[in-house]
Amino acid sequence: MTKVQKAAIKKWQREFENALEDAGISQRKLAKMLGVHPSSLSLLKNGKREIKGHEAQVIALEIGWSTDEVIDFTEAVRMFT
Repeated sequence: MTKVQKAAIKKWQREFENALEDAGISQRKLAKMLGVHPSSLSLLKNGKREIKGHEAQVIALEIGWSTDEVIDFTEAVRMFT
């Protein structure tokens, strides 16, 4: 992985974390909303597992992104990890 790719992943992850913070939601709380263990959400955020359709919908609703933005985010991170 190049430095540019690593920087892009970090940027996307910060944007996700900022969106959670802006929405007043912790990763633990979001994981509970999704019905998954917090480590599963961490794996998702770090590109180690695929997102499910209902997860993208819940995340989008909670952080104010479109479902497509959530899916694009997770696919982009997975592509570079």
